[in-house]
Amino acid sequence: KFDMVADIGRGFIPSETFKNPNAPIGTIFLDAIFSPIIKVNYKIETTRVGKRTDYEKLFFEVWTDKTMKPDEALALSAKILRDHINLLIRFEEEPEIIETEEVDKAVEKIRKLLSIKVSELELSVRSNNVMKQAHIKVLGDLVQRTEAEMLKFRNFGKKSLAEMNNILKSYELSFGMDVSKYKKAGKAENGEFDFEIEKPIKIAKVDEEGKKQKKK
Repeated sequence: KFDMVADIGRGFIPSETFKNPNAPIGTIFLDAIFSPIIKVNYKIETTRVGKRTDYEKLFFEVWTDKTMKPDEALALSAKILRDHINLLIRFEEEPEIIETEEVDKAVEKIRKLLSIKVSELELSVRSNNVMKQAHIKVLGDLVQRTEAEMLKFRNFGKKSLAEMNNILKSYELSFGMDVSKYKKAGKAENGEFDFEIEKPIKIAKVDEEGKKQKKK
């Protein structure tokens, strides 16, 4: 007849760790193996992903003592590894500072420019008529168009295009812009920019060669 003491632990612990001078005479201390894993095999095979054949696939075979399922043991092992690696990552990682205020100011500035009414710009009669024909009410409507699209409108030629390019450049805008991020919530579908209207900058008119004419 003999008594045994069972304990809970993790991994492998040598018998020297358990030795206690106050233990009864004749106590035998044994190495403890707490891992539920009995055996593990793995193999690596090359695999193909799409047209690439330089990928590898990892296979695991796991046997346990039935106190834990193989997939649970593998998941727990991955978590322990991740927790250890995270200690290194957090040590090196610097806190990310997002300058949202500066970004918001830049977006707000562009939004104001896109809200400028085309009717308040000093356009030639021909360009103004095309704006009405194309239902372009603010600069936000205009910059979403491309130069090729604008040239398809009747009576809108290279002279009119030069005039509009001159105006857009004065506001640091251009044709073919993606304005989705400047639209306010709930306004993206109807194309409205719903923002404070900024007074237009006076632009010199453009002659047929694309040169600025002096105002009299």
